[in-house]
Amino acid sequence: MKKQLYYYFRIFLFSILIFPISILALDVTLTGIVKDKNGNSISNVKIIVQESRKTTITNEKGEFILNHVPPGKYTLVAISRGYQSETISITIGEKDEKTQFTLLESSLDQSAINVTAKSTNSDFLTAPQPITVLSGRQLDRQRGETAMSAINNTPGVSNLTTGSGTSKPIIRGLTGQRVLVMTDGIRQEEQQFGDDHTVELDSFNIQKIEIIRGPGSLLYGSDALGGIVNVIRDKAPLSGEGIPKMAGIFNSNSYSNNKQDAGNFAIYGNLNGFGYRASSNSRKAGKITTPNGTLRNTGMIEKNQSASIGLDGDWGNFYLDSFKREQTQDLLDNPNENPGATVSQKLLHEKSHFHSFFIFSAGNLELDFSYQRNNRREIESKNKLLPIQDILLDKNAEVLDKSFQFYQVTSKEKYQGLNLFLDTTTADAKFHHKPIFNFLKGTIGISGLEQRNKTIGTEPLIPSYGIINIAGYFLEELKLGSLTFSAGIRGDKRSVDIRNNQTLGVSETNQKLLYDNRFHRCCMEDL
Repeated sequence: MKKQLYYYFRIFLFSILIFPISILALDVTLTGIVKDKNGNSISNVKIIVQESRKTTITNEKGEFILNHVPPGKYTLVAISRGYQSETISITIGEKDEKTQFTLLESSLDQSAINVTAKSTNSDFLTAPQPITVLSGRQLDRQRGETAMSAINNTPGVSNLTTGSGTSKPIIRGLTGQRVLVMTDGIRQEEQQFGDDHTVELDSFNIQKIEIIRGPGSLLYGSDALGGIVNVIRDKAPLSGEGIPKMAGIFNSNSYSNNKQDAGNFAIYGNLNGFGYRASSNSRKAGKITTPNGTLRNTGMIEKNQSASIGLDGDWGNFYLDSFKREQTQDLLDNPNENPGATVSQKLLHEKSHFHSFFIFSAGNLELDFSYQRNNRREIESKNKLLPIQDILLDKNAEVLDKSFQFYQVTSKEKYQGLNLFLDTTTADAKFHHKPIFNFLKGTIGISGLEQRNKTIGTEPLIPSYGIINIAGYFLEELKLGSLTFSAGIRGDKRSVDIRNNQTLGVSETNQKLLYDNRFHRCCMEDL
């Protein structure tokens, strides 16, 4: 059964990669203008097409244009600071169309658009569950800290923090495996079950953070029980007027308490629809100072690099994003357990994500493929090597020699302390069909996950294991006047292979299929 699941999973990945991308574009143009209640034009207004996720910005005359729009019914949203956002519906036929927005002044910032809680972009009024979106100055204040530090003042949300470099979200009392953290809609996998296991993202290149409080398991699985934190990273700019061919950003800050310095540099631009972005940043901190003295084992060094490219056209868009993070930190632990110890933790997280979005006359197809590797090493003492168990030196033992050679670790060091390798491959395909009879719309999707964990070291925390998971789901939304009804279903099939570990007392287990039947309230945030 396990080989059969693995075979189907590989076929699914292959079919996504070879999917044809040639789509015929229709020459229909949508133009419009944005004015205030006095008839004055408003410039720099962001126009979003919810169904296709295309965006543009009004010029100095308040005008905007969207070329090659396929026939169908669309929802347009106009967003500008200092004004209330406005949403209109428009039907595109075979002829060019014109439309107009009239925005009312507002002292509230309504520029946040949520993309996680529903299958299409939505604002807070149409989302049925408590949602918070952090962006702009809310994130600027936390640049140079941990990625999750920005959510600390959100209602119902807090942080579990250990030292300067470790923090993870707590939503309504749940954390770890019960809160799902995603980056651009892709699961973030980094051994998140421990208190010392941080969310491995840098805070300098975050565009916004979306927080959903409550369960959302239809698309993301059973571990999205407490809530979802979706981090939207800065990537290559694909569409919209006013994007320069080349521009740069430099950020820097310092902290006096722990003598922390942080800096970030990024370049980005767009050349005839081809976007690019590259960034590099680092952060270094010493020991935290308190009125009673300094706290040992609280220093850290962090380095982050990322790059992305993308292409936007009438057929849709795609982008390829890559991210690498290295962190070395001292673990703040109970000094009474081991006086004089200097516990060290080294983290390496690499992630590559390919995203594509295709526009068809019947709907939109969204494809995602990602691979990520997480390596976690914890050594009890920097200056002390523990005795090596004979079983670890056995030439016939299953080890990741090639991986350790790649990271330039000696044969003796790789067995010291805790050493975990987690490799995760995911693939998702979602089809968002156009409204049927003008009131029924929804999403059909399939997803696959392959995960392999290798445990090597004198202090094994968990046994080595392998997981293959295949899921299918659909969700439909029926809108009747001001009432909206939604219903969906999801099915998962999972194979778990747990390897033998004498130290932990775990016997080898193969081909265990896990089944779960449940019924729960279904709404659009589950998508």
